[in-house]
This record gives sequence, structure tokens and C-alpha cells, in this order.
Amino acid sequence: MIKARYRLMVVIIYLIFIITFAVMPADKNPAPLYLLPGEFWQHLGSLFFLTVLYYWYARGRGCSRRGAIARAAVFSIVIGIVIEAIQYPLPYRVAELKDLKADIYGIITALVLMGIMPARKKG
Repeated sequence: MIKARYRLMVVIIYLIFIITFAVMPADKNPAPLYLLPGEFWQHLGSLFFLTVLYYWYARGRGCSRRGAIARAAVFSIVIGIVIEAIQYPLPYRVAELKDLKADIYGIITALVLMGIMPARKKG
């Protein structure tokens, strides 16, 4: 079992990765997210993965399944809003509601999948 603090470190490293690419000028972006073509899919995929990682962290801290899903949802939505707010004053980036919408679709997709997957039995 991976300790909660190591799970948190993974979440933080991924969060730094997302924010770094969110504030980087689009023409300077080394484009690791081109694995997902199109801006919509990049937003959806990055917030989907963040939601799953935070859920994994919350479960490692002992949260119930519902509690972990709720925490992952709130955390990911706040991060999506913060990223768009960071991009707003940058002259080389554009903060758009459609990006936030794609983020929310990614979060919802992750939450639905986590909600319908059977819980792992201990022992």
C-alpha cells in the first residue's frame, strides 16, 4: 500500500505539470498533450487524470468512497477555475469558458467511472 504522503506528492507533481503548461505560451509548449489532439481533449484529459489522482490520494487518507469522490470533485473544479483565472491576465494566453466546460466534462467522466466501478474488497 502506498502511503498517503507519497500519493499527495504525485498529485502535487502532476498539478505543477498542469499549471506549468497552462501558463506557458502556446507556441513554446513542448506539447506532451498532443497525445490528445485538440484543446478540448487536452483539457478533458488533464482534469480527468487530476480527479482520478486526487481520488486515489483521498482514499489513501482513509476517506470513504463517497467522501473521496466529493473531495476529488471539489478539488478538481477549483483547480480548473484557478487555471483559467491565472490565464486571464496573461497576454499570450486566453481564458475561455469553453475550456472550463471541457475541464468539467473531464471531471464528470472521472467521477462517473469511479462511482460505477466496484469497490475493492480488503483482505
